[in-house]
Amino acid sequence: MARLLMTGAEEQATAAFPLTTGGISFSTTVFRSGLASFRFVAASNTGYVELRTDDGITGQTNWVGFSLRITTAPSATTRIAQSFLSTGTPSTNGHSIRLTASRTLQFWDNVDVAQLGSDSAALDLNTWYRVEWASTWNNGTCSARLNGVEFASDTSFSDWGYFRFGYGTDAVSLTSGEWHIDDIAINDNTGANQNTWPGDGKIVHMYVDGAGESAAVTGTFADIDDPAPPDTSTEIELTTNATSAFYTCQSAASAGIEASDTINCVAVGMYWRAETAASATARVRIESQSGGVKTESAAVTNALATHSYHDDAIVSPWRKYKLIQHTDPQAGGAWTPALIDTMQLGFGNSTDANPDIWCSWLWAAVEFVPAGAAATLPPRPIIVSQAVKRASSW
Repeated sequence: MARLLMTGAEEQATAAFPLTTGGISFSTTVFRSGLASFRFVAASNTGYVELRTDDGITGQTNWVGFSLRITTAPSATTRIAQSFLSTGTPSTNGHSIRLTASRTLQFWDNVDVAQLGSDSAALDLNTWYRVEWASTWNNGTCSARLNGVEFASDTSFSDWGYFRFGYGTDAVSLTSGEWHIDDIAINDNTGANQNTWPGDGKIVHMYVDGAGESAAVTGTFADIDDPAPPDTSTEIELTTNATSAFYTCQSAASAGIEASDTINCVAVGMYWRAETAASATARVRIESQSGGVKTESAAVTNALATHSYHDDAIVSPWRKYKLIQHTDPQAGGAWTPALIDTMQLGFGNSTDANPDIWCSWLWAAVEFVPAGAAATLPPRPIIVSQAVKRASSW
């Protein structure tokens, strides 16, 4: 797997995630990359977005990274990120990153209810920081970093499979606090790529912008090219067994990616439905050039006649990307901005086209690292519809 999960909040919809609760919203004025971030305004004891993957196995390590920007410190120490076993109790399971009223970070073992190591340095307001932690399943070394520098480590029991970002699950009632989280990435130690710390990646969405090498029965690229949130009144339809429709994407430069930047991975997302409330299957596909070698996801099941993100399941398979491609499908090397410019995304069915499948939104989530990036650098301008939109610094 290597890259397990990723989001930059670009979906701008709580329905895109397995679970959300409390004081969570999406900000399109304060973000580190792309066009949005998660905004948390603490006014109770819980508010979070939850991401889910399979529980770990003995000896498996996961690395979690996210970007944090504090507008107002919390009125009391609270968890802002944590991992826990899918069958466990979040408050007493896994590890957590906690934010104090003095704007320092703490790394905690939730099982032993003990802080590991020391507090980080105090974080400045209205400044983006990269926060990461690593843990190995079932008694292993764990550590936490701020802007790539370790501030806490220990050896402790670790459970993980589910991850929450926001605030709370401490039974601590907060009266104030506001912060933003962006560019969440979670890796494990399998595979040849993205098998260590996520680092300073920025996650942006690439939207389709033209017809590719094959077309849908009904609809065109203009029906599925919406920036988030998608317009469900326009769709494409596939009716024939084992067919796909392919579409070109906007340029890398239009998403803020420059020619010398590094591309870490590309994930393909779909917002789709079955024609009737019966089990339908779909796949997403990707190629780096027209007529090139294609990579596809496993068949994904959806039994809903209303749209859903990736699949229809809040429980497994958890509404997460079904295809994350770390290398160029054509040549096997690294993705480059030039290959992003020529890639095509595909949406299609498996061997059975009954019921038919409809898609309202098809996109690629691209994680890139700006050339010479440092975690404290401000975001670059993002070019949207010929206009430059900058991340706010207030």
